[in-house]
Amino acid sequence: MILTPELILKVVKAKNYSPLKRKELAQKLKIPAHLKKRYHDLLKDMVKDGTLTRIKSNRYALPSSIGQITGTLSANEKGFGFIILDDETKDDIFVPPSNMGTALDGDKVLIRLVDRGQGRPKRGQGKEKDQPSQVGQIVEVVERNSKPLIGTLEQTERFYYVFPDNPKIKQDIYVDKKDLKKAKLGDKVIVSIVSWQSPSHNPEGIIKEVLGKTGDPWVDFRTILIHNNLSDSFPQSVEDQVKAIPNTINPKEIASRTDFRKDVVLTIDPDDAKDFDDAISLKKLENGHFELAIHIADVSHYVLPGTDLDKEAAQRGTSVYLPGKVIPMLPEKLSNNLCSLKPDETRLVKSVVVEFSKDGSVLKSSFHNGVIHSKKRFTYKEVLEIVENKNKALRDTNKETTPTLDLMAELADTLTQRRVNRGSIQLDIPSVKIRLNKEGKPTSIEKEVQDKAHIMIEEFMLTANELVAKKLTERGFPCIFRVHAPPKQESLNDFIELVKALGFKIPPVTTSKHIQQFLDTIIKNPEAKNIHYQLLRSLNRAEYSAKNIGHYALALKDYAHFTSPIRRYPDLEVHRFLDRLIKKEKKPSLTPVQLEAIAKHCSIRERAAQEAEYEAVDLKKLEYLKEQIEKKNVSTMKAVIRTIMPRGFFVETTDWLVDGFVPASSLTDDFYEADAKKFSFVGTRSRKSYKVGQEIRVKPVNIDLSRKKIDFKIV
Repeated sequence: MILTPELILKVVKAKNYSPLKRKELAQKLKIPAHLKKRYHDLLKDMVKDGTLTRIKSNRYALPSSIGQITGTLSANEKGFGFIILDDETKDDIFVPPSNMGTALDGDKVLIRLVDRGQGRPKRGQGKEKDQPSQVGQIVEVVERNSKPLIGTLEQTERFYYVFPDNPKIKQDIYVDKKDLKKAKLGDKVIVSIVSWQSPSHNPEGIIKEVLGKTGDPWVDFRTILIHNNLSDSFPQSVEDQVKAIPNTINPKEIASRTDFRKDVVLTIDPDDAKDFDDAISLKKLENGHFELAIHIADVSHYVLPGTDLDKEAAQRGTSVYLPGKVIPMLPEKLSNNLCSLKPDETRLVKSVVVEFSKDGSVLKSSFHNGVIHSKKRFTYKEVLEIVENKNKALRDTNKETTPTLDLMAELADTLTQRRVNRGSIQLDIPSVKIRLNKEGKPTSIEKEVQDKAHIMIEEFMLTANELVAKKLTERGFPCIFRVHAPPKQESLNDFIELVKALGFKIPPVTTSKHIQQFLDTIIKNPEAKNIHYQLLRSLNRAEYSAKNIGHYALALKDYAHFTSPIRRYPDLEVHRFLDRLIKKEKKPSLTPVQLEAIAKHCSIRERAAQEAEYEAVDLKKLEYLKEQIEKKNVSTMKAVIRTIMPRGFFVETTDWLVDGFVPASSLTDDFYEADAKKFSFVGTRSRKSYKVGQEIRVKPVNIDLSRKKIDFKIV
């Protein structure tokens, strides 16, 4: 007998089934004695994941059979929440504050549907269509959120408690003095809930770990990592495995590869880059065509499938880039040394060699296990000075490589124009780079610009990614694609309505090319950046998938991530698939289900890394702003209104791109209400309005570093 969840469900789903106790259900299933433990564990797991529910008298039933549903609670700071159902095709279910029970944000819960009620908050910008059609009441917490619960230890006259960092958790957690684990007041701690019997009382917990003093920059970073299930250290078995990797390359390995060491190979990266996973060489052929070689670090040579090193890389999924700190996917010996394409070092690579016509058409391509010896490491700033500003001193210093850089700029311009012509969306979304001192405190915030040097490298990487995906697809090999689904029509309609409300004419939009054609018409308009920002909000998130649905924003049918295997696990897997193709070996035996599981996990880890990066950047922006205010270097600043909400509006400052909120209560000259149709906040008497995209001047009035939030007041 093979005991599986499906076997148990077959009995429980039967038409004549009535809820049975564990022993009764075992008799019905005819469970032999040697499988009793397996049976008990299965029941526990099925209750834990919401497949089954345990009702009165410890009887087991399907949740749906007793009018109950399982899902994950997404709590709101105001106290209500939404249940995200396991079945993604169904609408979320609203849970009012009175129905939240003892559930916390991120918990897996069991709910029952109740009457809809009136006056529920709406999602999005307050539109009726965004409002879920059903209301639920949380019956039971099936499984607590796996994320560690982090907060600050505080004290009243009578007891200790932990004030959670997560603003969606409204309850303080009481901690008995004996359970403090040497934590002191003001310490950042991880707390575990051990008892919570009633929503009318606070949960009780114990301190699991003391992270350090609140406000310490590195403690704050560690808190962000832990909150997002990220680790800044590697298991000893992984460290031991990496330590055993030779520091030199076997001559036989070099001899077996395509040798690119005589070519003028260059790397171009940010000035503070630690790992260099891509390099470029380019030459003009006698017929006037371009021959571009994109060389990517051959991480797959060092990280073998099934090893502890591979399992750890797969679990991490990606490197995490915080201001002044990198949490690498691979240990430093690989990420910053053996796999890093440093100048004047022989390195193993996977290479894509492409021949382009004068107009940028791909004429032919080939794929190689190669070896390179990079001639020079350039920064983006240096390349910009050489190719755009024609800096004579730099051009003279780099006489050997300057012709190659000029040629790269020429080809990149051609490729960019082709990409735009096919309908690839060009968004100008500003970002910032934050500089920290040794103590982890921000010393400057610099705006980053997508200049010609950045675009040049981006074009070449896009080319490699597309050609590898196309080749694997043509040959029937598996691939983890980087896909981008078209926007939902509802989101697209919202964007079109916003554009019209801002006074622009926009033709019917059905493809990405239509969107780009519209963006081209407003390129010199002051509103252009705001419209780019609003368009980004309406687009879906790109993700990894075993199913090739294409990439909407790039207007590509075939696309995969291939160019960053040092920091992205999907790229490493794609390298392994390509390696088999190059060596003319059998296709990998991965099933579509296995491949999709890898892709989904990598998408989840990517989102966790992005959340950590956003949190860290927001924190450092606020720390920097707070210091500048205290030094009286700034009191007011320019900002742009980004999003209108019923209780106020969000703004973004134009200098350091700090996001903050202007509460309606701070507007004392009139009573203001949100006008969703006009994307504005309008005074009921004066009819004075604040619109999306409008420039205003604001003053910081409340900076909350623990919650990474700031409130502004209009000057």
